[in-house]
Amino acid sequence: MTSFIFRRLIRYLCIWILLVLTGLWIISEIPGTHQDLSEENTGLDPGNSVKSNLPVFYFGLLPDPPVSSAEGPVFWHLLPQFRWHGLANQFHRFLTARSISLTDQRPVADKITEALSWTMALQLPVVCIIFSAAWYLALWSVSWKRRSSASWVNGILTALHSVPVFWLASLLLAFFANPDQWALFPGLYLGDRSLGGFSAWFHQPAYFVLPVLSLVLPSLSMLYLLSLQGFEESMKSRFWVRAMASGISHSAGIRSQIVPLALIPTLGWLSSAIPFLIGGSLVVETIFSIPGMGRLMYQSVHARDWPVAYSIFLLSAAFTLAGMLLSDVLQWLMDPRVREV
Repeated sequence: MTSFIFRRLIRYLCIWILLVLTGLWIISEIPGTHQDLSEENTGLDPGNSVKSNLPVFYFGLLPDPPVSSAEGPVFWHLLPQFRWHGLANQFHRFLTARSISLTDQRPVADKITEALSWTMALQLPVVCIIFSAAWYLALWSVSWKRRSSASWVNGILTALHSVPVFWLASLLLAFFANPDQWALFPGLYLGDRSLGGFSAWFHQPAYFVLPVLSLVLPSLSMLYLLSLQGFEESMKSRFWVRAMASGISHSAGIRSQIVPLALIPTLGWLSSAIPFLIGGSLVVETIFSIPGMGRLMYQSVHARDWPVAYSIFLLSAAFTLAGMLLSDVLQWLMDPRVREV
């Protein structure tokens, strides 16, 4: 198992470094800076910005374009040329220098920490509700004798999955936060932002009801179908027939024989659930004015605040790869077929 984890860790670390370099290169190619959008000079050191004229990495391999035809054959300039840039590069400066936001001159780590608490406070209940509800509905579907009821549930969840998130959030606002309809919940978050996300849950939970519904309803169908498919395929196997022939009840057989095997297909969902916790939802957080990671990412890109936007991008990429690593390890532990590969 140690060698398996080590190989996966090296693979995902290489992918993360490639994403780091790709992100730096893309930012350097985007036209416009924060100083171009701002009327006044921020007074920051230009080296603080992720976007600079420094080379991307410690070394480079891309060839330079030929200046004139007298320098030699054309194909010579198409060959990779190794150049050592030393420590004066964007990657090293990003890892060692303290990043400062270009909009309000606050440390990037402080802004991300504050936004992350709001995103986690919103997304943790969402992930728990999705997983619990999907498994309960899948168990109910395979245990219910009338298959027409399960078909209705499948159709309703599929219809909700096809609805765009921004449209569903707008409908919830129009019906449940509109004084002309049913003003049951507040629409935009107008509470104390200094509380932090988890404190706001206990002091002002009404602000999170509509955002949670906007995220749960469209996402429930995917995990429900994965769980239902795992249950149905397991119940077609020979060991299920042998278990039923042994005389145990249907519910006890599902809990002891089907659930462990049906859990394997849903483990892949973890690779998307973990970055979902960190990256947040740009649409929902913007619509409901929740100061989370998604809203911060949108504001940073709009203001060309590249130190903040790039840090959020790297954090989301790191947790995406961490989710994939966790999913691989859990599948290796639960599925003997993976160990033979």
